Amino acid sequence: MTEILREMLGKKVDVNCGAGVLFSGEAIDLRDDVMVLRDADEKVVYIAVRKIVAVTESSEAHSRPGFVG
Repeated sequence: MTEILREMLGKKVDVNCGAGVLFSGEAIDLRDDVMVLRDADEKVVYIAVRKIVAVTESSEAHSRPGFVG
């Protein structure tokens, strides 16, 4: 899994951690069995590699339902 994740560095990805837990963003680093993502709001997310169930390259931006002001 680590080698596959390493190939995703620099790309926009969707990371599924099971049970409806999905993280989206740019894969910016992979170290010490932790994948580092930067989301659309520029927040950094750290994900334990052992918790990742699936990862895919993002094909388009996700819509965020809610109020538009």
